[in-house]
Amino acid sequence: MSLYRALVVYCLIGSLVSSGLSLSGCTKWVAIKPQELPKLNGSTEAALPATGRVSVIGVLVSTVEAPDGRLVEIRGGYDANVTLAGQPPILFERPVLAEQHGDTMRIRAANHSVVEVPLASLSAVEVSQKDGTMTAVALTIPIVLVTGILAGVLVALLPD
Repeated sequence: MSLYRALVVYCLIGSLVSSGLSLSGCTKWVAIKPQELPKLNGSTEAALPATGRVSVIGVLVSTVEAPDGRLVEIRGGYDANVTLAGQPPILFERPVLAEQHGDTMRIRAANHSVVEVPLASLSAVEVSQKDGTMTAVALTIPIVLVTGILAGVLVALLPD
């Protein structure tokens, strides 16, 4: 393979890796009190009607309570990990709808029909949130690596 083709391949690989990471985004899990889950119903992010060349994304922000009593903001859509006492977590993929009926929580999601959970057995609830910092770091690393490789190759090609 010629050196020119190798450079093009490195650029393409770097672009694909960066694009893939930016599309997937990095997420973190935020613990909330189990009874707070219904407050997040309707959380979403959506493109609003554009005027001219400006695109606007609307994000619903909900304030809920963490297990330690702090208030946390949950932005836009989310997945939920629900842990029942003595069992592994159950992943509910967005959109998630939770309703409390007496001593029971009914949870529905894209990957589950109605799951009825006794409130007494709910030990933990975590919701996913996009982590902009980690996404930026994940995008920067491959770009810096590809740039460094290209710079090294170009310096090696310079005549003495």
